[in-house]
Amino acid sequence: MSVLSIRNMSYSVGARSLFTDLTFAIEPGERIALVGLNGAGKSTLLQLLTGEREADSGVIARRSGAVIEYVPQVLPRELANVPLFDALVEKLPEAFRVGGFEYLVEARLLSAGFGSEMHARPLGHLSGGEVNRALLARALMAEPDLVLLDEPTNHMDIEQVARFEAFVRDELHAAALIVSHDRALLDAATTKTLFLRDQRIYAFDLPFSEARTALREHDDAARTRRADEEKELERLRISASRLAEWGKLYSNEKFSQRARSMQRRIDRLEEEKTFIPRAVKANVRLDTEATSSPCVLDVRDLTVATTQGRELFSVEQLTLRRGERLAIVGRNGCGKSTFLRSVMAQLRAGTRSREIGFNPATRFGYYDQELKHFSDTERVAEAVADRCEMSRQRLTAELVNAGFAYERHASLVSSLSGGERARLTFLILTLSQPNLLVLDEPTNHLDVEGIEQLEHTLVEGEGSVLFVSHDRRFVERVATRVVELPLEVRGCGGRLKKK
Repeated sequence: MSVLSIRNMSYSVGARSLFTDLTFAIEPGERIALVGLNGAGKSTLLQLLTGEREADSGVIARRSGAVIEYVPQVLPRELANVPLFDALVEKLPEAFRVGGFEYLVEARLLSAGFGSEMHARPLGHLSGGEVNRALLARALMAEPDLVLLDEPTNHMDIEQVARFEAFVRDELHAAALIVSHDRALLDAATTKTLFLRDQRIYAFDLPFSEARTALREHDDAARTRRADEEKELERLRISASRLAEWGKLYSNEKFSQRARSMQRRIDRLEEEKTFIPRAVKANVRLDTEATSSPCVLDVRDLTVATTQGRELFSVEQLTLRRGERLAIVGRNGCGKSTFLRSVMAQLRAGTRSREIGFNPATRFGYYDQELKHFSDTERVAEAVADRCEMSRQRLTAELVNAGFAYERHASLVSSLSGGERARLTFLILTLSQPNLLVLDEPTNHLDVEGIEQLEHTLVEGEGSVLFVSHDRRFVERVATRVVELPLEVRGCGGRLKKK
């Protein structure tokens, strides 16, 4: 029996319809990917499945006694001050809360990578990757039949993502519905894919990449059927019109009846026409220009330290050459973002130092993974106008081309989703025409189509790129050289020393 099944479910937010007649089921032990564009309603669908929201129509049936746990992508406010150990105890079924039950919690925390020194730490004091692991560990304490995971690997480093992938594939006993934009994870850990688009679900019993190919084939077949249907409808319209004219011209009721009968057939075929999906447009663009200097950035004898002064590692020499795309990878906390911020501080100062040198003609662009460079009072159009000089007419056109409808231009930037703020940032970077891009986790807020469009625009661009990412496939497709902190440099042009 299905753990959960949905039949003809519809849901709207205000005047906007998110889902229409959704129907699918989740069987015991299944590993399912839920994929869709930003704004398609993936997180909302998870909340409907848990009962946090109520559908407008249709049926959501949960197997009697089934335990369903939802792991959100953001730490709920009510858990921010709860100690890690206590957060897991809250989810432990009453039947297990007998003498010595603490070992169950300790074992779960240990398997999630938390030592005893972390047990008393409030969840709000954990890093992003640690929060993700803690929330999953908390959900698993309830012995669920189904876990709903919303972007579970955001903020995890590559090693943590690989461990999570292996856990879901080999150890997780519950069924899992996973919302993620990590293509490598979805291919390795799931065997079924649900595509959410056009208010509908398209289901394939295949892992993500194979399912995506099947979806394209489905779309091609649908377009072929629709073209044939349109030809048949046009033929029938011509025949019906001719019969109606003959009926009037010759006062022949037989011709008129045949025309009316044919029109009823046309109306029925119009209602049954094959649905054609709307074209997908991710609207992610990040153009760069080339620089004349063969050396864009040169880092020598730089000590990278935390704001508290704790040394993380030192860079003996690291050179970024013209046209290179250099990826910085490593474990969470090793200093990747701190290194980028050190470079950015020097670039913003506009002067070379003994540790960091750069070409005076360098025009840099910086993408902050937290997207904190906007103020709460800024509006969309103002955010671009204040950073890029252009006419009002061009500003409007650029925003529309980036996927922001005209009525959104006066909206507060703080009201935008993470994906929308990312697109706005990419637009500003493109308009500033940089020849050096410094990007800190640029894929975190993008959907799959957006990531692939970003990959294409970076590979086709002429500028140099220094970036941090935990997305394995993104690194593979974009990077011309990879530096792993604090251990090694793969390729020439750099030496690092571990502290």
